[in-house]
Amino acid sequence: MHDLVLPEEYLLLEGENSEHRVVLIGSDTLGSGDDELGRMLMLRFLDELSTGPLLPAAIVLYNGGVRFVAAGSAATDDLCTLERHGTDILVCALSLERQGTPQPLPAGRAASMSEITDCLMKATTVIRP
Repeated sequence: MHDLVLPEEYLLLEGENSEHRVVLIGSDTLGSGDDELGRMLMLRFLDELSTGPLLPAAIVLYNGGVRFVAAGSAATDDLCTLERHGTDILVCALSLERQGTPQPLPAGRAASMSEITDCLMKATTVIRP
């Protein structure tokens, strides 16, 4: 029996699926052409991801994607929700340093490229929105 975790219908409980999905985010926009629309789409994507029905094992943020863990980011709540439900949020340490993002992070943790590479190589599916 699993402990009660809300919302039940949206959680992928350990052992129910052998898939190891990793979402790889290297930009704060989804698509190209209209950056304002792209930011809205990426925020909507993260919101949808945080409410299921399947949760990724990990989210890797690098380059422009690290903006989602900056203080005051509109994505913070969604990333915290994902993290609270077991999604590992890996944030490229080199990208954080380059962008001057202060720590501690509101969600996720700084990760080396070695750790990020290991995570991606173990993934059964990599999703790059």
